[in-house]
Amino acid sequence: QNDSEMDYTIQGVELDDLDGYALQNIVEYGCNPVATGNVGNVENLAKYGLDQPLAAISVLYESGETFDYNIGNAVNAKKDKYYMCVKGSSHVYIITIEPAMLRSLDDLLQKISVGNPE
Repeated sequence: QNDSEMDYTIQGVELDDLDGYALQNIVEYGCNPVATGNVGNVENLAKYGLDQPLAAISVLYESGETFDYNIGNAVNAKKDKYYMCVKGSSHVYIITIEPAMLRSLDDLLQKISVGNPE
């Protein structure tokens, strides 16, 4: 996808098949997770759902740099805040994410096709 601020792709996905709003939020939250809380270094990642994360995110920047992180358990009942740690780290943060990031690609495509029939 190309806009005035960035170019992006999602491996294995035809971006024209996705809802632009959902895609924008996934890219915004996925590429630049912002910590809203800092739990600190922990001994037991399992307590936060990070031993078997809900999602493993890998961002490859145009420069060739990668940023890999894991999303664990939901922090709140609204399920918009989750525990997060950088891959290989035991430092846990709380981040706000786009809930669509945790859906399978098939679920996301199905939701979009149902919401936008041709």
